[in-house]
Amino acid sequence: MDKQWIFPSNNHGLTHGISDAALEGFKSGPVKSLAREICQNSLDAGIQEKPVRIEFDMFEIQTNEFPGISYFRNVIDRSISTWKNEKSQKTVKALNHMKEVMNQESINFLRISDFNTTGLRGSNKHNGTEWHNLVKATGSSAKTGTTGGSFGIGKNATFVCSEIRTVFYSTKDIDGLEATQGVARLVSFNLGDPDDPTLESQGTGYYGEPYHLMPLKYCLTLQPGYHREEFGTDIYIAAYKEEFKNSWEKVILKEIIDNYFYAIYQGTLEIKIANIVVNKGTLKSVVEKYKDDLSVNSVEYYRVLTSASTIWEEIDFDGFGNIKTGFLINDESNIKRVAMIRKPWMKIKEDKLNDIIPFSAVLIVEGEKLNEELRRMEDPTHSKWDSNLLDSDIERKAGKNLLKKLREYLLQQLKEKTIGFENDEFELETANDFIPIEEDEDEQKTQSDIENLYPGIKEIEVKKVKKVITKSKGTSQEEAELYESGQGAPNESYPGMQGNGGNSSDKPNNPMSAEVSEEGSATGLIKQLVKTQFTKFFSTDLTKKHYRILVMPEHSAIDCSMLIYKLDEQNERTPVVIVSAKISDLQLDVKKNRINGFDLQRDQVKIIDFEIEDAEYFSAEVIIHGNQQ
Repeated sequence: MDKQWIFPSNNHGLTHGISDAALEGFKSGPVKSLAREICQNSLDAGIQEKPVRIEFDMFEIQTNEFPGISYFRNVIDRSISTWKNEKSQKTVKALNHMKEVMNQESINFLRISDFNTTGLRGSNKHNGTEWHNLVKATGSSAKTGTTGGSFGIGKNATFVCSEIRTVFYSTKDIDGLEATQGVARLVSFNLGDPDDPTLESQGTGYYGEPYHLMPLKYCLTLQPGYHREEFGTDIYIAAYKEEFKNSWEKVILKEIIDNYFYAIYQGTLEIKIANIVVNKGTLKSVVEKYKDDLSVNSVEYYRVLTSASTIWEEIDFDGFGNIKTGFLINDESNIKRVAMIRKPWMKIKEDKLNDIIPFSAVLIVEGEKLNEELRRMEDPTHSKWDSNLLDSDIERKAGKNLLKKLREYLLQQLKEKTIGFENDEFELETANDFIPIEEDEDEQKTQSDIENLYPGIKEIEVKKVKKVITKSKGTSQEEAELYESGQGAPNESYPGMQGNGGNSSDKPNNPMSAEVSEEGSATGLIKQLVKTQFTKFFSTDLTKKHYRILVMPEHSAIDCSMLIYKLDEQNERTPVVIVSAKISDLQLDVKKNRINGFDLQRDQVKIIDFEIEDAEYFSAEVIIHGNQQ
């Protein structure tokens, strides 16, 4: 039977333009998505007890050897004619570029081949098979349990990497079937039917047998010198995008190691990218050789896996099966991130547990039940877990609670692993170490998104007051007693408030401008607000109501006092009731929300631990006064 391109009629239904929603989600990181999806699908199809091998290779052929080239060119011309009168020229511009590509003398392909897999089974059937779900289905997946994806849209990453949005699939499965089919995700165009002049195509075309759009019953051979002998699947991305071709081997290597370093380390995945071979035995040398081309984080996670200093812990997590954590603590290379990995040993996301303690960590989800639950909460790009993706309110609530417990466990692990450093004043090069780091391409989430995902586990914000309050006239006994009791707060709307001893003769009274004696009377000595390079406030043990403040002042100050307030959603203050406070083993004097009697040294971190009445996470305002030196 003839092999040809067929673009089915839309029967006057939906018209497809160039902006395909199924493809748009992969445009922000096409090669990253490609590496993640390809490796995931191959690992899901792996034959037990054998490492899955995946090859990436680039080659060129003469354009006239492109399967069905004459009709394919004709389709592009018809598409341009159909869309040329549209107000937006986006579609025509994209089609004209495709025409240029197909009129070149040669065309490049990226071949991706897997081995030690089952291949794509069921190519002889019309639906419900692995072959059908990959080649023809949209938003459909037969995967369950701990296998990679459940949305069935990851395959679109390959089309985003093609200048002409065209991919050829070829397989030899373990049942003895061979199959080949091309898929082009273009646009709707006028089919030129003389009996129905307005009839258009669906926009997606298939290269194979025209009857029922079935695949050819053999493996495609496009690359000179390559022919499939073993079970597995070949994916040919036609006209691999020029923008990705420069150092394409290193680009793909970076993404695969970043996302699958643990699978390679475990020996379940082997990669060959042109002449670069990455497996369990070569991983160390590859990381060392290409260190400058890899992401800093993936190199650090590899170090976590291999360092003798890594502290490992393994537990049955809440009845969901085993999880394993590895922490490297207090090292100059630490990135303050934990990589979260689930089967098939793919890194799903990274989490920033804190901005203070130097650490690097990996979380490996081994339990089948937990893997399945996390997979159900995974977004289509496999870059985050979100309980809102579950079907019912009950499931969403349970999922949110599960994610919360998982993060609380990681926080507790970090706390326990750093007990030996809890009294250290960490030397930090800049104040940026205490400022929340913007999430990179692996974590496109705002702080509010994180708080919604982890209710109750919030980064505690600190308002840093940079104004210096000068002496004011007429500080009353009542105001002084209010400050002494820990209830006073600076009036931030106080006009003319400034440093350098500004004139205060025409300013209203301010209780924070006078130092207060133990008896509650103003002494007349000036206590100023202490400017800080940073102030960081966080919980060290929520169950025991323990918290910690780290502060580095811009200037030295003696006989300091600190006020701590809870802030509600409207930033209204409520004094925190402090039970006790200390610096190392030195107990400090406390009154309500005020800690008294400590000194600060310029450019040195001071760590103050304290306990409050209530166990809760909250946003806070911290105000420090002292006699500046």
